[in-house]
Amino acid sequence: LIDPFHGRADLVRGCLQAVDERTFAEDPLRALRVAQFVGRFAFAASPALLAQCRSMDVSGLPPERVRGEVEKLLLKGRRPSQGWAFAREAGLWQRLLPEWDVPPPAQLDRLAAAPIEGPPRRLALLLACTARVDDLEAVLDRLRLFAWLGYDVRGQALALSSAGRAGPDAQPA
Repeated sequence: LIDPFHGRADLVRGCLQAVDERTFAEDPLRALRVAQFVGRFAFAASPALLAQCRSMDVSGLPPERVRGEVEKLLLKGRRPSQGWAFAREAGLWQRLLPEWDVPPPAQLDRLAAAPIEGPPRRLALLLACTARVDDLEAVLDRLRLFAWLGYDVRGQALALSSAGRAGPDAQPA
């Protein structure tokens, strides 16, 4: 195994680092990918990577690309709360989704592990726990998130949020 960047040692330590800071900065979506990977694999980002993500201009990211990384963070994450916390610490939520610039919801990891059938239903439930209904509506607007595979993710998330039903036993319709 040839490992010039010591990636294997980083994997063992559970640490994410940029291989090349110059090329990493070329794609601002990478900052959100770091947050997604932090939550998905329960890894930590190196201080240098955190600083780099803080300095990246993410303002021009298309909503659809942001939504894709948010969906992966929520749906594929072992510990989505860690990815959420990283995004907050890196200032990503403040710059992209200011309504989410709060500590990760306490029940996020429990709900992510709950046996909910189908990614659209799971996404609606996870989104419902992330914010008050007014703030959630603004987040959904920014992400341009309405339906997925014919399922009304937006309507279900808002209904669950307004009913305060985004607890561990909540089930979207």
